[in-house]
Amino acid sequence: MHGLLKCIAGRFQVNSYSELDPGLNLVPPLSVTPSDVEKRVIPTVATSTVITPSSKPCILTPTDNNFHEIRALGDACAVFLDILSPPYHESMADVREGEDIRDCDYYMVGCTEERGSGEPPVTWLCVASESEIKAFRTRGEPYQGPKVGSTEKEGEEEGNLKKGT
Repeated sequence: MHGLLKCIAGRFQVNSYSELDPGLNLVPPLSVTPSDVEKRVIPTVATSTVITPSSKPCILTPTDNNFHEIRALGDACAVFLDILSPPYHESMADVREGEDIRDCDYYMVGCTEERGSGEPPVTWLCVASESEIKAFRTRGEPYQGPKVGSTEKEGEEEGNLKKGT
């Protein structure tokens, strides 16, 4: 999945996590519980930044910054645009034949450990519990602007298709 995150108003703290290569064979520390390991534990490298409307967009790719946490800072209104492509599936009916299911999973920071040798610390992400997921709050709004990606030529072709049917 690819994404673009742009602050429109206010300020946000963005903590991003990039999964480390599974070939490193990192072993989760003892502070990560066995039940976490059974679900899924992901070793990552974390980055943190504060973004404002004058900041460049944050970019995520399937390998970089793909796990992210966005928190509004201060008491003022804060708005961001988050574009994900391809989007998550909202139900199994949205999954096309041969396509992998794109579901939104929720994680929490289990712990962070130093690796030494000038390597960045490893932040272990663990699958969030049901109570933590229920505490998650966000609100989306439907897009009400003009059609995105439309060109005159596409419009003409659509018109011709309508006339021919």
